[in-house]
Amino acid sequence: MQRFIPDQVVISEILVVVVLISVPIMLCVKPLSLIYCCAPKPHAHAEFERVEPVEEDGENQLKERASIGAEEGRNDIRTYEELLN
Repeated sequence: MQRFIPDQVVISEILVVVVLISVPIMLCVKPLSLIYCCAPKPHAHAEFERVEPVEEDGENQLKERASIGAEEGRNDIRTYEELLN
């Protein structure tokens, strides 16, 4: 007793070959495109020359900004408390 029709065997073999060809292609598209097409460009030296140095007193400025932000936060909380009461 034959389990498959001869045409089914040919079609199934063709489909297996298509799968064996297409799966590696699908898996390699993104890595290959990143390597050959969309690779990040190295930075030019001129770009780094345009960067300005940070001020010497930068840490004090950060502390001042943090204290100002904390005070504004307290004022916001007081405003909400007044609205709720």
